[in-house]
Amino acid sequence: MRSMESSYQKFLKDQVIEYDLLNKKDTHLFTHVEMATYFFMRCVDLYLKTGGLISFILPISVLGPAGQHKKFQRFSKPLIHITHIYNFEEISGVFSLPFCVLFGIKGKHTQYPLREVRFSSKVGGYRRNERLQRIESSLALKEIQYSPPVEPSNHSFYIEHIKPGASIYPRPFWFVEFNTATLGFDVHNPPVISSDEVRRVAKDNWKVAIDGEVESEYFFLTLEGKDLIPFGLVKFRPIVLPCQIKQTGLHLDDIDGLRVKGKYHMAEWLSKVQKEWEKGREKKSAILFPRVINRLDEFNQLSNQNPILRYVVMYNARGANAMAYVLDRSCVPRLSITKEVGIDNVFFVMDYTSYYFYTNDANEAHYLCAVLNSSVSNKRVKPFQPRGKYGKRDIGKRLFMLPIPKYDSRIQTHVGLAKLSKDCHDIVAEYHFVKTGFKSMRNEALKILSKKISEIDTAVIEIVK
Repeated sequence: MRSMESSYQKFLKDQVIEYDLLNKKDTHLFTHVEMATYFFMRCVDLYLKTGGLISFILPISVLGPAGQHKKFQRFSKPLIHITHIYNFEEISGVFSLPFCVLFGIKGKHTQYPLREVRFSSKVGGYRRNERLQRIESSLALKEIQYSPPVEPSNHSFYIEHIKPGASIYPRPFWFVEFNTATLGFDVHNPPVISSDEVRRVAKDNWKVAIDGEVESEYFFLTLEGKDLIPFGLVKFRPIVLPCQIKQTGLHLDDIDGLRVKGKYHMAEWLSKVQKEWEKGREKKSAILFPRVINRLDEFNQLSNQNPILRYVVMYNARGANAMAYVLDRSCVPRLSITKEVGIDNVFFVMDYTSYYFYTNDANEAHYLCAVLNSSVSNKRVKPFQPRGKYGKRDIGKRLFMLPIPKYDSRIQTHVGLAKLSKDCHDIVAEYHFVKTGFKSMRNEALKILSKKISEIDTAVIEIVK
């Protein structure tokens, strides 16, 4: 719904509520609604009499655990009895998206479990929209019982303490690289320009290049979710933010506040950013975020980051599996401007593409990191993850639906997991990776850590029940 014109968006929201696909209070889910579910209910309502039959193609994700699909899976308004399902998820290379077919009768209740027929094939290569006759001989099917996934009721202690990072967006406003091509520069006010890497993948309205000098105290480090590998990371990324570190969190200043403090370079940078923000933003953003720092600190996810606690357990928000890492803030590397000079004591900020947990206990941090990287934990939450074109995705906070216990130094298994995580961090830190792409590095890390992760899995089976 995000990209739709506002009046049509309102119409669809009203329709979604009318067909009991969401409640009015589910505002956070409206932009995630699969419109095919609305079209399905609408077609049944308009074109079927009681007892009428329907078969309808939908994305496979509607069978999953996502909150926006839960009420759809009741098939209550209008009342529909789903008789069986065809699942084509395991046929690759033929369809642009994995899908299913629902078969139903209007006027009766759906009762679970349902008969599900799963089709699979060994079709080789990319054969988009291939004729059935050409692949029919390679098709196989099996029948199983389907019921909507039910979340575990006994969630982890940590689920309320895991936080998403800040919306450091639009990326070219804040992600930078040093612009030291000119002769001579002041290390206290180094020249920077918007990161070319983030500009290349930015939306067209944000493919801007901000440049200028910025006071060194406004430099921070972050990483994106894709920069994380099991027990390690690909790289840190330099950013500039109009923030000062206070004991209670990060304090953001707007342009006038920066000028009052005599921070004219950061003020000039923010002034350029504000102009680009006003030029490229949509109408809704203009209302919600008149100042670009309002967008930067949406839900206080930047200002609430704790500068005191030493250890940060972090993992990727997206992707099929968690890639967790423990950062010791006392060991954050120097931000190099050139080979000879750099900025010391740079504060690390969490970005929205990762989730994090703070603690002053190194053993607790490593214990949790081990559990998050366990293949056992990741497999157990697969039924509750949404499905996309490439399979399971958006690990999010779903791992904490599992009853992961709070770290207890009196329990030897907990202490053992912490030690295994520390060992894995050491192995990854000392390993020379053959390739530098994050996918290759993740695969290599899993390979060299396979024995350690097997030990972790054994322990996780014991404590996460």
